[in-house]
Amino acid sequence: MLTEWENQMRNDGDKIAAEVIAHLSFSGDFGGREKVVAQLVKGFQAVGIKTYLYLIIENRAGNKRLERLYKSLQIESLEYRRFETHRRLSISLLKEICRRLHRDSVKIAHCHCYKSLFYMHISRLLGLWQGQVYFTLHGLIVGNSINDQMIKTCQYLGIRLCDGVIGCSKEVLESTMNGDLKEKSTTIINGISVKETDFQHLIEKKRASKKKILAKYHLSENSLLIINVGRLTAQKNFPLYLQLVEQRTQLPNHEKCRFLVVGDGELRESLKGQVQTRGIENNVIFTGFVADMDEMYLGADILIQTSIWEGTPMCLLEARSLGLPVIASNVGGNSDIITDGENGFLVESGNVEQFIGALGHYMDDEKLRLDHGRKGYEDTLRSFGVKKWVSNHLEFYQHICGHTA
Repeated sequence: MLTEWENQMRNDGDKIAAEVIAHLSFSGDFGGREKVVAQLVKGFQAVGIKTYLYLIIENRAGNKRLERLYKSLQIESLEYRRFETHRRLSISLLKEICRRLHRDSVKIAHCHCYKSLFYMHISRLLGLWQGQVYFTLHGLIVGNSINDQMIKTCQYLGIRLCDGVIGCSKEVLESTMNGDLKEKSTTIINGISVKETDFQHLIEKKRASKKKILAKYHLSENSLLIINVGRLTAQKNFPLYLQLVEQRTQLPNHEKCRFLVVGDGELRESLKGQVQTRGIENNVIFTGFVADMDEMYLGADILIQTSIWEGTPMCLLEARSLGLPVIASNVGGNSDIITDGENGFLVESGNVEQFIGALGHYMDDEKLRLDHGRKGYEDTLRSFGVKKWVSNHLEFYQHICGHTA
């Protein structure tokens, strides 16, 4: 028995005249973009719209990263097509993708990285496949290296050839799109499937998860668990997090605080060295890659996100969907998710004093932590569900189809 919403979604699917939608992404590791694509494909599939994840595996990433990708994506729950490549540009890969697009009767190719966008445009230019091409901007390209400039150029050209472009935040879209392209673009904030719809039951689960984490890392039961989650890359600005830890240890009541660095990446050894240099090895725990992030979010007391830039970070949605209060840099789509002082705290990017001040508010007031956690949870349930997320995509496809008809 279909709900009224599901019937509407299927009707919208009919309106866009798309027999099949394929979401394409090149991936060599698991991160925010991979989470977004997997969640979105699951949302489309849940309402009966024929949708595939086209996952192009970059084998040069190495076995460790690929193992992490497979484990985290939970691919067995998705309808997907898997491709493999050792090179950025491969004619054999292009042909293989196009053959699969024809077999699956794909009418819409929705790209989630500049590489998949490049391949889809080449396929159309060579007449290997014809259909609509959409692109989601998941973040900003802020570097100035030769590689960054190449990516920016490819993305710029790819966007101009797209039928439609989606920004995961207003900042990301406005920073990327020129005036003459705005008619074919829109902002769609990421969504998430909220697994627990009873907040009181969630509180009970949080207590149980915290006990497990405390036992795992041999911490005292009165410890305050503060986490920062993400790939250990320059974007996430973990050095600022460590600076915060060092300064926090010089203030009263610091003994109960335990700061977890949750994730793995290229800066791991460098960050460990900084911990030693700052003399905070007794306050910081490197968890490495964590497969069961739900338990981590449930067991933690506070999430701090120190990023220099973001799109719409899934870690904020995940944390809030599990009642975890958040302190985050006021960058990217963070302000689309958090209302400062009402259901979390937004602080100036790079301002360690503001981070310490916000943390102090939460440390001194358990009631405030619970209140912000509850309000963030309710806001996520109300405004960032998968149903609304999928609906927004279908409406945009329909808008573009009508505009180009």
